[in-house]
Amino acid sequence: MNILTTKSCIALAGTTFIVVALWAVGVASQQDRPNVSWEQSQSVSIKLGIKGREWQSQSFDATFIINGPTGVESTYKHRLEKDEFKFLYFPEDFALRTLPGKYRWRCVVGEKIIAGGEFE
Repeated sequence: MNILTTKSCIALAGTTFIVVALWAVGVASQQDRPNVSWEQSQSVSIKLGIKGREWQSQSFDATFIINGPTGVESTYKHRLEKDEFKFLYFPEDFALRTLPGKYRWRCVVGEKIIAGGEFE
């Protein structure tokens, strides 16, 4: 039969204390860390673009116009250099609240519509 001596009891108590202390530190450090979480984002954009042709001799002002399904209109003006491609993104570059329905767009240079189309 094994009988615990005072020396072995003290050693066992010390070892138990160390194990419990390490466990408590581990639990506390896990509670200090915030839970890992993820965020997500997605969006759909319509990319509209025009390009001044290389044979144009000067820069020009282009006005992009979008009409929403309720008839509300929004414009974006930009000066393009010759042979420069300009892209705009709907709805990011226009001050329109997106609603379901048909949208019409056009690009005007001077008094002439040079590009356009529609999307839903």
